[in-house]
Amino acid sequence: MFSLKESFPYEFPQIINIPITETQVIRTISSLKNTTSCGFGGLSSKALELCSSHIPQPITFIFNKSLNCSI
Repeated sequence: MFSLKESFPYEFPQIINIPITETQVIRTISSLKNTTSCGFGGLSSKALELCSSHIPQPITFIFNKSLNCSI
């Protein structure tokens, strides 16, 4: 598993734990331009919009876990 801490030869600054909320995830998905082209993760904004009622909870969990673990 990739860790940001392992990538830097010097002291890595502390990431302040500011939790991301499901409301923020929903608002962010809603604000995306409605395109069918895929982004870095291979998902289009249209695909995210179509499943937006099902994914805020798992996405919120993944983002917060990633920030908490610094990975």
